[in-house]
Amino acid sequence: MEAAKTIAELFSHLFELEPEKKKWFESLNLTMPNYELEKAAESFAFKAIENPEDNPEAVEECIRRFKDGVFWYYANLYVLKKLSVKEFEKTLEIVLIQYSKDQCKFIEPADNDFNDYDVLDLMEVIQDEFKSGVEWAKNNKN
Repeated sequence: MEAAKTIAELFSHLFELEPEKKKWFESLNLTMPNYELEKAAESFAFKAIENPEDNPEAVEECIRRFKDGVFWYYANLYVLKKLSVKEFEKTLEIVLIQYSKDQCKFIEPADNDFNDYDVLDLMEVIQDEFKSGVEWAKNNKN
């Protein structure tokens, strides 16, 4: 019996990067996020999730993704500070694609009930939560 495929495997074309973008991004040697900053992440999640009391799993996912964005920014600040605005935007665009792909590696759709539009919607949620953490970190330089 064949193992179930994840969204990242089934829709790999949605996570592809142009070779030169990928090479440039990898040359920055950025690190991936850490998991802390509970108060800010919880505050964000409870504002972002509709009916958070009824949806604890969505709140936890949102908190984690927000914190991932915060810690990615802080962990890579030494490189990010050297980038122009355009280079920072390019870097963020790439990390959002890579991050959402990494998150989708853990999702195995039941009965292959996802299509490109469903995955794009999921990617948007994942990326928005991560990006909100990055933006919070930029505005709260502790």
